[in-house]
This record gives sequence, C-alpha cells and structure tokens, in this order.
Amino acid sequence: MATLTIQYRLWHRISDLIQDMGNHHPNFTGTDKGAELDVLGNAIKWGVPHSPGAEIDPAAQLLMEQAKQIVLKHGGGREGLSDVEQCIETAEKLLGLWTTT
Repeated sequence: MATLTIQYRLWHRISDLIQDMGNHHPNFTGTDKGAELDVLGNAIKWGVPHSPGAEIDPAAQLLMEQAKQIVLKHGGGREGLSDVEQCIETAEKLLGLWTTT
C-alpha cells in the first residue's frame, strides 16, 4: 500500500464534510444516521496520528471504538482496510453513495 501525505487542514476539512452532512443535511439531521455520520467524521479526523510514530490519545481511541461499532452495525469493513478506511467506507454507505440491490 502506498502512503500519501495530506495536509492536516485538508484532512480535517474532509472529515468535517462528513460530520456536516450528518448534522446539517435535511436527510440526516436529527436521525440515527446523522448521529452515526457525526461519530464517523470525528473518528476519521482524530483516528490518525498527526505525526509518524505517534499514537492517538485516549479520547480518540474511545471515539474509534464507537466508530467500530457503527462500522459493524452496517456490515463491517472490508478486510485489509485500516480502521479509518473502514469508517470512510461506512460513511459512504450511510450517505447512499453505494447502494446494494
């Protein structure tokens, strides 16, 4: 797997977009899906250490545990993906980007 460096600020803007969809979009505001998108957005934002070799803090670890429960609730993530990648995939499902027929 290749490693991509992304600006901290851009990474936060992307995760904020997921949170904002959950908190402000008319289809999700005040719903269980909206609350789940909020958790997933936060987990994406804080679930990656900000410097190589660093660990995430205990509050972020708790957030990641909450996000893992949401991922499992919605079918789990694909094997081989990081926890954050699984959060992103689950957010995509909740947003309706990938529908199953």
